[in-house]
Amino acid sequence: MTKLLVVLGATGLQGSSIINAVQKYDPACKIRGITRDTSSSESKGLVARGIEMVAVDRYSLKALGSAFMGATSIFVFTDFWQTFYETQAAPAPDYVALEHIAQDVETSQGRNTVDAAMGCLDTLEHFVLSSLPDEQAISNGKHVIPHYAAKTATVKYLQKLHGESHQGKTLWDVTSILWVGYYMENWFNAHSRPKKSLTCRMHQTGDQTYRIRTPMPPDKPLAIIATIDIGRYIARFLATSAPSPAPILAVSQHRTMAQMVAAIAATTGKNIMYEQVTPAQYSKEAPGIGRVLAKMYAFMDEFGYCSDVKTIGAEDLGIDKRELTTFEDFVKVRNWSLWF
Repeated sequence: MTKLLVVLGATGLQGSSIINAVQKYDPACKIRGITRDTSSSESKGLVARGIEMVAVDRYSLKALGSAFMGATSIFVFTDFWQTFYETQAAPAPDYVALEHIAQDVETSQGRNTVDAAMGCLDTLEHFVLSSLPDEQAISNGKHVIPHYAAKTATVKYLQKLHGESHQGKTLWDVTSILWVGYYMENWFNAHSRPKKSLTCRMHQTGDQTYRIRTPMPPDKPLAIIATIDIGRYIARFLATSAPSPAPILAVSQHRTMAQMVAAIAATTGKNIMYEQVTPAQYSKEAPGIGRVLAKMYAFMDEFGYCSDVKTIGAEDLGIDKRELTTFEDFVKVRNWSLWF
């Protein structure tokens, strides 16, 4: 059987990384990309590389069913943040309400992808679902994070369908869960750019002091990833592994906030400091998103990325860690002039 990989969110950070890696490591595999807009420059670029691109708007169940037909592998990415940002743009947004709206939309996206994939069980060998740790199970209900909860809701829905089979095969039988670390690319999101400290002053050199603030302790290691490395994990997994009951944990490195800020300062030559602030202060400085991320940082501070949950890592997949991106190498090739 000719292999066909279908990638949902083909022009996004995760989807494009997976397409790039699979094309490199398994050129015989056919790839079908799913996107909202096949007329975009990113989509046209993929078509020029031999990728079949299909338009699916708003995770339509019917359209997804057609796009998944014949797939031997499916990669699914659902999106909390697009709805969050679109809703936040409204005048005087209700931040509590928009968290629930974005969570409900992503949960619906996940259910539709699962229901659509049920229709191609006869050909499907891998159903890879991009998700996040179950923060409520890990913390015994102490931590509830909207974009985590939306993704774990899809996993729970999929597990409930375990008994529905095609010729003795269920969708859960071919499912693998992907967990990815904190994107290095997040440093280029608007909420991560440094603001001048309220006590900003000029040093003798004439440089300004910048401060980066989050609620995360400066010495707490974070699981981080350059999105280019996500594809390396999935391409290797699809080529060498059977569906896994343990989540795949895609991480490039572990770095503390203090280490990352020091690397940025060394590369830019700017005087940049890291400062831990309270969740309330962080939420105030970054309305909307600060409230969501403060919950995430609180969970990571207490439990790390996923506590002691057993996962599949780079060594399990035979990935040489020297292939993966260091944060120091990442910062050297980025345009930090956007920050200052």
